[in-house]
Amino acid sequence: GSGEESKIDWLWPTEGAKTSSFSSKKKGIEIAGTSGQPILAAASGKVMYAGAGIRGYGNLLIIKHTGNLLSVYAHNKTILIKEGQMVTRGQKIAEMGKSDSST
Repeated sequence: GSGEESKIDWLWPTEGAKTSSFSSKKKGIEIAGTSGQPILAAASGKVMYAGAGIRGYGNLLIIKHTGNLLSVYAHNKTILIKEGQMVTRGQKIAEMGKSDSST
């Protein structure tokens, strides 16, 4: 990647155990937590998507941090930010919801 990606200081977005790891098949991690607990922006950026229009992800947030680096937050109970809004690292952006699994 380019230099701007390496400069990002990622924040763990919520408290909880990582129950599924990033791999070539699964482009993300799963974090087990409690419904309603705060979800924080992993880094500063612009909200590119906030809604429930993409099947299988529940209330979904996508934040763009650099030209080609995004963070995505799925299965939120409540979304607290809007598309087009700028967010800062550590800002509360959502509350944790549930996926189709038990956690």
